[in-house]
Amino acid sequence: MVTLAANAEGKAMTVIKIILIAVVLLLTGDFISTFFYHVPEHIFGKYHGAVHHSHNRSFIRYAIATKNPLVLITGFFAAFPYLVFLPVFWSLSPTGTILGLSRRTVSCRISSSFPH
Repeated sequence: MVTLAANAEGKAMTVIKIILIAVVLLLTGDFISTFFYHVPEHIFGKYHGAVHHSHNRSFIRYAIATKNPLVLITGFFAAFPYLVFLPVFWSLSPTGTILGLSRRTVSCRISSSFPH
């Protein structure tokens, strides 16, 4: 009986750990991306406004259309804050890391599908 309770408690802690890693990955990545990339890009950048806030929100498609591959660097900088924490979060919870990254990808795709 005691082992069943301990096993249930261990499973609950695993689920909590997965959820916490996903949430922390999203919050830290969003915070860094917003204040160290997004806001300065609005002030100083030219590709962000042309790509991210246009009807066609693909850095790859924009790079091909304009024949300017340097645009992809700007797209990489937007994703970089999430990639920095991958080794740390992966060592704590691979499932939580995948969940956090997939949630970020889904939210980006959903938000870009709505017209502004």
